[in-house]
Amino acid sequence: MSVMKLTTLVLIICLSAAFLQAQEEETAIQSEVVPEQLQREQQLATQIRQGAAKWLNDGSAEFLSLYCASLIETKGSLLWLTAPNQTLLTPGVVRQACDYFPNIGWQTLTISPVGLDFSLPQMVADQATAASEDSSATSSQSKLVLAERTAWYEAQEKSNHEFLMKRLVPAEKELLAANKGYVLVAISASASIALEAINKQQLSPVAVVVLNISHPKDPQQKQIIEQLNELSMPVLDIYHVNARDLAEKRNRTIRGSNYRQILIPAMRDDFLGVETQVMRRIEDWLGGL
Repeated sequence: MSVMKLTTLVLIICLSAAFLQAQEEETAIQSEVVPEQLQREQQLATQIRQGAAKWLNDGSAEFLSLYCASLIETKGSLLWLTAPNQTLLTPGVVRQACDYFPNIGWQTLTISPVGLDFSLPQMVADQATAASEDSSATSSQSKLVLAERTAWYEAQEKSNHEFLMKRLVPAEKELLAANKGYVLVAISASASIALEAINKQQLSPVAVVVLNISHPKDPQQKQIIEQLNELSMPVLDIYHVNARDLAEKRNRTIRGSNYRQILIPAMRDDFLGVETQVMRRIEDWLGGL
């Protein structure tokens, strides 16, 4: 065999080895990601097979919910509402509620409001930026930008409320058909919109649990405090460390003996890592209703 052929053969072997190694490394990287995706898909498939995944109808289309029946004598029902950016399978306290509460006598129904919109239209954002950078901008221009922004947000709020109600109403109907009353448990901005619906008598839970309640349009929580003050039913307000200042403001301002606060040593809205602690606190509170 000539030297050139031998050199070529060695080069091919080296390139093949490098290619195989690269493939193995890529497979190893993918294997760290794919199992989590597959695990969620398998969880959903298992829940569908076991009857936990339930299709509900909002009047125009079906949407997926997760229902877990009580495994002992039923004490009551919990309607869980995820945060706007969470799905039914997002890791966190909402995801684990279906496994925890049925074991202590509480059936759960979980729905997700993925689709709520809290964005600012780019056109209005660009106008606001231009007005702030232009020293010659008149007050009338600023007022126009503010008026357009306000009108857009009002339309957005109405759309978000209608979207959420289309899911909450059939979910409430589903639980009331199986039990006399239910407790609503909601996270962040979903909780704020749900409180508005309760105060408008569009929903009728017997009690409410809010987890790190917030709203992008209400950073000082003036509207949220008003909503909580209007409630006459028992309210449990659970918050984490990063939300302490606003929670203390709520605690100073909200009137009535029906309101209780609990701090959980966590730093994430989904309370990832301390789910059991959150659920035990809710369990203790439910026992006193």
